[in-house]
Amino acid sequence: MASTEELAALVRALEDPDGYARGRAAQSLLKLRDPRATPLLIAALGSDDEGTRGVVARILAETGDAGAGDALIEVVRNHRDQAAADAARALGVLKIAKAADVLIDAMQARDPGVRSVSAFALGEIKATAAVDVLIEALHDPAGPVRTSAAKALGDIGDARAVAALNQALEDDFLDVRTLAAWSLKQMKKKK
Repeated sequence: MASTEELAALVRALEDPDGYARGRAAQSLLKLRDPRATPLLIAALGSDDEGTRGVVARILAETGDAGAGDALIEVVRNHRDQAAADAARALGVLKIAKAADVLIDAMQARDPGVRSVSAFALGEIKATAAVDVLIEALHDPAGPVRTSAAKALGDIGDARAVAALNQALEDDFLDVRTLAAWSLKQMKKKK
């Protein structure tokens, strides 16, 4: 087991300007699976560096520690960058249901990566409050956003999405059509 000082040094290494060093520190923290690292990682989510926030969000998703939910919500609320996408993904993986409102807001981000991952997360937490936003996202100009929205609607399973998913079967993007069909099949199973 690592000492507290060693854990703190690994978390500090997540701020290293060298991406390779940050990656090695992240891998070391994941291998340790030490719950004492969680508060240090949560603190590192407050970094000014987008790369650091992103790496930390990915680590927190891998650890499965839902105690990071509030800090991850703040990253999504306060940023609209790749780190916000990583934090949104972590919220979905950790199934942090109270993140629904901030993820719904993130569906308006300029970055399609943030919108796509926010749609994924909304599906993972089965946010029925997001159904209308996800239906709108089926018309997003970015194919990956439409794909994530189609999948999320199937995960949520709300009948309000049936007509929109039927329309999505005609989408130009194969992945959207495939996941719209999957979602409709999932909804039929739930009946």
